[in-house]
Amino acid sequence: MKKKKVFLACTVGILGIYFLFPYFIEVQIKDIPSSTLIYDENNEEIWEIVTDGKYRHIQKEINEIPDFLKKSLVVIEDKRFYYHSGIDYFGIIRAMKNNIFWTSREGASTIENQIVRNNYWLNETRSYTLKLKEFSKALALNKKYSKNEILEMYLNNINFWYMNFGVESASRYYYNKSLENLTKAEMIGLITIIKNPNKYNPITKLWNFNQRYQVLVDTLEKNNIITLEEKNEILQEKLTFSQWKKDNLPYVVDFLKKNISWNPDIIKTTISSHMTEQIDELAKTSLKTLAWKNVWDYSILIIDRNTMDLKVMIWGNNYDLENGQVNGSLALRQPWSALKPFLYAL
Repeated sequence: MKKKKVFLACTVGILGIYFLFPYFIEVQIKDIPSSTLIYDENNEEIWEIVTDGKYRHIQKEINEIPDFLKKSLVVIEDKRFYYHSGIDYFGIIRAMKNNIFWTSREGASTIENQIVRNNYWLNETRSYTLKLKEFSKALALNKKYSKNEILEMYLNNINFWYMNFGVESASRYYYNKSLENLTKAEMIGLITIIKNPNKYNPITKLWNFNQRYQVLVDTLEKNNIITLEEKNEILQEKLTFSQWKKDNLPYVVDFLKKNISWNPDIIKTTISSHMTEQIDELAKTSLKTLAWKNVWDYSILIIDRNTMDLKVMIWGNNYDLENGQVNGSLALRQPWSALKPFLYAL
């Protein structure tokens, strides 16, 4: 009878620790600051200002992320994500068995584990003590947030290299388009990078990337996320990586950086990208015809006189030159300088 009471007390204690202990563990997930997106008058993106020079990040709500990407990621990264409590005990047993009997290195990290590790101990040497702390915080994370909130957190915080945090920023960087416009093959390409952004970098280590990409496509087919026909179509699709785009309106971007003291998520301007491109091309052509008069630079400012909206701002001939960052369009000059364009036209 006494043994039964002891056993019952121990069982209640263990269950109490399992269900109540996580509520007393503090878990704070850092917020990654968002980039600032600049748009022209037609809502076309001009540029993305990287926050503090180290964060390229665009937040996405869970319902804005394609279902295929979410389902595929869960199958690859944490197959029992929706069934465990932050710790995958079956995964731990499997990993221990394989590590002991098959001399292979295999982990059992859940999505919660990865979030905790990336927030607290990303660059620290792994140890059993650290792993226990990680498990306890993973349990706490699972108690504090719903599975959808955890998945949203994970998808927005993953490091994809080149200062990209989150799937939306990675999509824009590697494919130069937003998540909703990606093909299934391109989404799998993003998931391929997650395991080790350095090792599976599609820009510098394409062979490694392709090997893992093939494994992931096979895994998704075996788990009925894609059909055999879709698998063949995906493997036939050629992935093209853009690795960021050139800043076509550096003068506008530089002007905004110097004149905005906060970091808004979006800046909508009245700038006309199309008009700027046409005017700049016309000015460059004019320079060639005026070279014999020692004319080598120009600055242009165009304002719509009806609305007073700024349409074009070009500081000079070449932003990348030594003095190219001087804003000639707003620089103070003598009154007679205003007549120079007319004199050159003679």
